[in-house]
Amino acid sequence: MKSPIGRIVLWGLLLVVGWAIVAIPAGSGDRPQPVSCVGTEVTTIAPEATLPWDDSSSYLYRKLLDRLLPAGDREGELYRLDTQEAAKILRAIAAIHGVENPNSEETNCDRLSTRQRKSLEQIDPEAVTLYPIVLADRLEVVVGFPDGQFGHYTISVCARELSDLAAQMRQSLRRTSFANERLPLAQQFYRWLVEPIATELDRYAIATLVFVLDGPLWNLPIAALHDGTGYLVEKYAIALAPLLRVVEPRSRPLEDFEALVGGLSQSRAGFASLPGVERELHAIAALMPTRLLLDEYFTREQLVSWLQDRPFEIVHLATHGQFSSDPQQTFILTWDGPVNLNEFERLLRSGTARSIELLVLSACQTAQGDKRAALGLAGIAVRSGARSTLASLWPVQDASSAQLMMSFYHELMRSGVGKAQALRRAQLSLLKQPQYKHPFYWAAFVLVGLWI
Repeated sequence: MKSPIGRIVLWGLLLVVGWAIVAIPAGSGDRPQPVSCVGTEVTTIAPEATLPWDDSSSYLYRKLLDRLLPAGDREGELYRLDTQEAAKILRAIAAIHGVENPNSEETNCDRLSTRQRKSLEQIDPEAVTLYPIVLADRLEVVVGFPDGQFGHYTISVCARELSDLAAQMRQSLRRTSFANERLPLAQQFYRWLVEPIATELDRYAIATLVFVLDGPLWNLPIAALHDGTGYLVEKYAIALAPLLRVVEPRSRPLEDFEALVGGLSQSRAGFASLPGVERELHAIAALMPTRLLLDEYFTREQLVSWLQDRPFEIVHLATHGQFSSDPQQTFILTWDGPVNLNEFERLLRSGTARSIELLVLSACQTAQGDKRAALGLAGIAVRSGARSTLASLWPVQDASSAQLMMSFYHELMRSGVGKAQALRRAQLSLLKQPQYKHPFYWAAFVLVGLWI
């Protein structure tokens, strides 16, 4: 920004935004409205100032966090935050995620859903929440511990370098890559994101890491981070949170739920056949009460009919699909054609006021080349009303994907473990097999939302 007047206007807006954030009481359930919601247009004020994935509204909140999170004197050292500091920082983080995710129900200028929500730190005494925040000249990682304490640490890496390395790591997990290409990148991101609190994780006996990802980290396969000895998933269950508050878990066990299970095994609309789907769906149907829709029975009309007829707590769809930052480019494929995000949301909400406990999108993936594609997945997770959504970041081999899904449900139903732990065990079951030990086969799968 060249103009002194422009700078004055921008910083005036920043002060207004900062006041709006810090003025909200710490216990308030409301989050500050994004700048766009109060009618302030800043795109023409600072067009060159934003980060590659950012917009001007996010830029204002990010500049506020730059002030609220001064860089630590020693890189990677954990600095504790007091309660008021943490509350201000979390409100600013929530504002950034609200501005950047147009698929989230909290991005509206409306109040939060009236359903009971809890902060991420209130859900699980064996989970830690990590909020990586990408600033222009550094990475700040805010950490929420299960005892209600917060801290942060600073990593000296500029946003563009971080973005480039994240893209390289994603590329390094292609099926034909070698360990000497993958591991240096996986270890670098481990050192940045997890290593500074490794001792604290042991002290708190942490079992699950919950990430609220930012910017170029949206599509990063966290399970494949490597500490030099093993992959992160070998030690921890991993979940992604699209929002800073989640709906409380149900008290009923999953094995008591009824599932709608559908998918395509045959080639349709130019997409390849998925021969493993039929075996996958029948294996799931053997574990719980199920309504099965396969191939020519998996139509838009049948989805509408069954979702309106009864409230299924589990919806498992094994078909081609894509998640994009553009809702119109986010779809699932039925026998008679694609169903886009808006249609899909209406289908899932059409039959019941009750939330879906688990939405599984098997064989779907994020849109190739879309750096914000994971937001499409986050949007599905939130807008569908699902407490948890399981899907993949890239197209995975049909046979290994089916095997992972069957293992996931077996753990979930037979062992009584949480969803993230069930996914971890399913991923490890592939990792232990020589033909599937490459992270290409298992690191793509992510659980978004409630992890227990």
